[in-house]
Amino acid sequence: MDAALLNALKRQLQLWHRWLGVVLAVPVLLWFLSGAVLLFVPFPRLSEAESRAGRSDLALAAVRIDARQAARAAGLDAPPQRARLGMLGARPVWRLSDGEERWHLVGADDGRVLPELDASAAAAVARDFQRRRGQAESAPQYLGRIERDQWTLNGLSGLRPPLHKLRFADAQATELYVSASTGEAVRDSTRSERGWNWVGAIVHWIYPTALRAQPALWRQVVMWLSGAALFAALAGVAIGAWRSVDAWRRVRRISQYRGVYAWHHWLGWGGGWLMLSWLFSGWMSMGPMRAPPNPALERWRDAFSAPPPAWPAHWRPRLPAGEGWLEAELVWLAGEPWLRMQSRRGGTAWAPALAGAASAPDLAAAVRRAEAYSGLKIAARQRLQTYDAYYLQATHRDPPPLPVWRLRLDDPAASWVQIAPARGDIVAVSDQRSRAERWLYHGLHSWDLPWLLERPRLRLGLLLAGLAIGAALAVTAILVACKRLRALVLARTARRARKPAVVPRRLADAAA
Repeated sequence: MDAALLNALKRQLQLWHRWLGVVLAVPVLLWFLSGAVLLFVPFPRLSEAESRAGRSDLALAAVRIDARQAARAAGLDAPPQRARLGMLGARPVWRLSDGEERWHLVGADDGRVLPELDASAAAAVARDFQRRRGQAESAPQYLGRIERDQWTLNGLSGLRPPLHKLRFADAQATELYVSASTGEAVRDSTRSERGWNWVGAIVHWIYPTALRAQPALWRQVVMWLSGAALFAALAGVAIGAWRSVDAWRRVRRISQYRGVYAWHHWLGWGGGWLMLSWLFSGWMSMGPMRAPPNPALERWRDAFSAPPPAWPAHWRPRLPAGEGWLEAELVWLAGEPWLRMQSRRGGTAWAPALAGAASAPDLAAAVRRAEAYSGLKIAARQRLQTYDAYYLQATHRDPPPLPVWRLRLDDPAASWVQIAPARGDIVAVSDQRSRAERWLYHGLHSWDLPWLLERPRLRLGLLLAGLAIGAALAVTAILVACKRLRALVLARTARRARKPAVVPRRLADAAA
């Protein structure tokens, strides 16, 4: 490359790195610090175990209405997208979701359509939920009916708004959210979680309510901010390498800098690559190169788990006798209906919904039917007994079920479908692109590597060490930026006074 062109390139990279660093050094430092908080305090949510603990046992003896009768009472001619039988207070109810994701409540004892919960009914649900999971029973303070707030921005579609928000006068200052449309407690938070998240997830994800409530705008803000920081870090690594090569050629030293500039240079060698990997993976989390939906996976999902357009002729559900069940959900396995029973400990059992059906579904037969309905052949089958690189147990999440069946479809995208036989659910899907992005995001950003997840203390220690190095590099960038700005201010003040500026040599070099 021509020497003049190379020098011009270096000069441009130096200018971009310098001024992007001035603007972005503080946000990058906050990303590192808030990332450390996120390792210990996740975003508030209600885990499956917590949800089960707060629900009451299903009163099967009081059930008189089946899913088809409940759907017709709600004005749904076709089978609903979801149908769940559970409790609302002391009575069993059907919770039905139609094709537009609207929820309907129908009494399973008398078939009456129930209105959305008002404030007093939501307070009763909240009190009962707290009592059942061992919290001191007290009257909650009603905080209003909301569509979203700071603590329900994450996973909003699964929370089923509108929501009633209530606060308990317990030691944790627990806030509980009850869905007005389904009558269920769907999220909780404590004072400690809320406090730590203001310096954790909200900072790290740039999650103020006003911005996150506009998903398209939020995505653009995060993507451009992380992209600019990534470019600044890349320019810094290139400049640091060039400066080290020049210093070695001249005086056989890696760095000729002194003071904070030397710290910035040396930390750039170690922390620069960490910063690059984290900024790049954070940028990738926004899906900057979004691909269209995979049609093969959509066809397979519809063939395996979508409800048919009409109720089957031999419909005859038979609920089991006995107690200890929390919920019964209508599940379609390649067009065949089953009632999946859930226990308080998370176990499942099956009840037939067709006359003459066996006592449990034949999942292999359901897979064959889905293969025929979708027109997609299965190239390979695998039974996973443990987690692997593409089906793993990440921290702060409910553990995915095991074992699972992994079906490899014969399609151009090399799609995978993973089904939990105990639940009959598709628990994960992927294709070549998403598996590559898995490494570019989770692998680089949170180090979700199987061998590290098996050693959580080692993983935590490595992550904290990496975050400390990155934070130290960002601190030196802030100090360098302050020196540069101070030098510029002194030089400009001197020019305005029309007299020579008394600028320290190091600051003069920084402003050059």
